[in-house]
Amino acid sequence: VSDKLMSIQGFSTSVLVHYVIGLAKDSSSAGDLVGKLVEYGFSSSAETSSFAADIYAKVPRKGRGVSNYQKQEREAAKLVQKQSTYKLLADEDDDEVDNHTTSSASASSKSRKHFRRKAQDQDDGKDDDETIAQVSERSVRRRTEEVDDEDGDDTLDEEQEILRDQQERAQLEKNMRERDAVHTRKLMERQLSKEEQEELTRRSQALDKNDTSDLRNFSRQAYLLKRRDKKIDEIRDEILDHEYIFQGVKLTPAEENDFRYKKKIYDLVKDHVESADDVDEYKMPEAYDMGEGVNQEKRFSVAMQRYKDPEGKDKMNPFAEQEAWEEHQIGKSKLEFGSKDRNRSSNEYQFVFDDQIDFVKSSVIEGTQFEDDSDQETIDAKDILKRELQDERKTLPIYKFRDELLKAVDEYQVIVIVGETGSGKTTQIPQYLHEAGYTARGKVACTQPRRVAAMSVAARVSQEMGVKLGHEVGYSIRFEDCTSEKTMIKYMTDGMLLREFLGEPDLAGYR
Repeated sequence: VSDKLMSIQGFSTSVLVHYVIGLAKDSSSAGDLVGKLVEYGFSSSAETSSFAADIYAKVPRKGRGVSNYQKQEREAAKLVQKQSTYKLLADEDDDEVDNHTTSSASASSKSRKHFRRKAQDQDDGKDDDETIAQVSERSVRRRTEEVDDEDGDDTLDEEQEILRDQQERAQLEKNMRERDAVHTRKLMERQLSKEEQEELTRRSQALDKNDTSDLRNFSRQAYLLKRRDKKIDEIRDEILDHEYIFQGVKLTPAEENDFRYKKKIYDLVKDHVESADDVDEYKMPEAYDMGEGVNQEKRFSVAMQRYKDPEGKDKMNPFAEQEAWEEHQIGKSKLEFGSKDRNRSSNEYQFVFDDQIDFVKSSVIEGTQFEDDSDQETIDAKDILKRELQDERKTLPIYKFRDELLKAVDEYQVIVIVGETGSGKTTQIPQYLHEAGYTARGKVACTQPRRVAAMSVAARVSQEMGVKLGHEVGYSIRFEDCTSEKTMIKYMTDGMLLREFLGEPDLAGYR
């Protein structure tokens, strides 16, 4: 059909193809289809006639016969009409009459009996007609009730089908939401830490297995760790309070022993907590010469002298030997005169810079400004930037039509605004609607053809409004959602708006 339309009309669209097929289905003949195509704008040529004949022959059409209910009604009416033509035959008169009548009385009695029998036969015929009419009426009523029952069954089937479609649609919407939620990154939501994610994983696994024993053990261990830290803090506070309160006071031997016992326990517990006992690795045992009388610093001074970092105090430098070898090799490659132990001044000459005055000025001014002055300057810079942005908004071509646009929005349901690129359609119209109070009833949505455009425009509008991106102004693109409950102006791609149509056909959130 599309190829034929291209050859006849010179263009073809999916809407036109479906429309022509629909006309072929509704037409009663090929000539009727040709007339409709000519009314639509086709040329009345032989090519159009052959095209209509081909489509009419290929397109399936529903039968235009009467319905089952109408067929049953017609059959019932024909039956009644046919039954009304039936009549009972009357008894034939007696041809043979007794020639030997005894008297006129017997003749009169025979004639009376004959008339009586004829009257009875007529009454029986009337009763039979009434019976046939009642039977036919009863059969018609029974067929009508059957048709009503069939119609009722069809109605129930349609209702069940509608309910099934609604359930399938709700399930599809739920699956799409879950899939989008999994792949979409929520920028405005708090990111879970590694420990929280592990805890959620453990909980979900325990719920899947219907076994909470692991969760109980884990919670017990967490409780014991918190209780241990709490007790350590209590012992530390007791030691600090004792040293502060009883400073310079002579204590009894029992009190001194108790204080030393607490300090010893606190030191042992602190060393145990800070050590790496919980690491599943081998730990070297303590040396035999780790007693109190051995000077450990002097013992290891020779071995550690080479590897100590002079700038890092107690830190070790594992590359000290490599660095010493490199310095030795570099020293052999250089030619030097004089004694090796003479003092060499590294900065014998000063560098001359073009901006030397700036360096001197910064070193002089540094540290002379107060915090209040810097905060005030920051606030002033923000105010200046805000005023500049507002002045820039007023220079856009759309600013002079602000009142007219708001009036048109108030009066009309649909408005088409045409403007050149950079006139302020995307950035300013949503702000005008927000300033006019339309966001109090619902959000304002603005679609963009590309994801980068939606992100950049949302950032620009948030900067002009002086709000944080993701709060009052946000954007929504595939795999990324930068909105919150406070969002009033939302920039999104066309695909995201279609997704919201699937979940909320009436778009109640954008009143």
